[in-house]
Amino acid sequence: MASEDGIQVARTLTGKEAGVVLVSSGPVRLSFIDLSIPSGSAWVKIYDKSTTPIAADTPILTTKVNTTLASGRNLARGIQFNNGIGVRVTDNPDDNDVLDNHATVVVNVGYRRIPTA
Repeated sequence: MASEDGIQVARTLTGKEAGVVLVSSGPVRLSFIDLSIPSGSAWVKIYDKSTTPIAADTPILTTKVNTTLASGRNLARGIQFNNGIGVRVTDNPDDNDVLDNHATVVVNVGYRRIPTA
């Protein structure tokens, strides 16, 4: 659903899948990201992908989230994603970490479609 200023919101609960596609096409500009976890901790990785991200992919953003360190970021200028927005949750910060973390992480992103000519 779009708000009055054109921001659309995508939301997922990770933990059941290794990777999740939040936005399946681009280009889009990521405006905000909000992460929370009910228990434990995890590394959340955000990808410029229209397909499910895997360990062999390189994330655009990596951030840690735990019960005392929820993560919310308002990205004033935004970050452009040409293909879409995907997310993975892992145990370690390494780009190629294959240890999928099965904690439930709530991922909310706000984005705007970028007009193409």
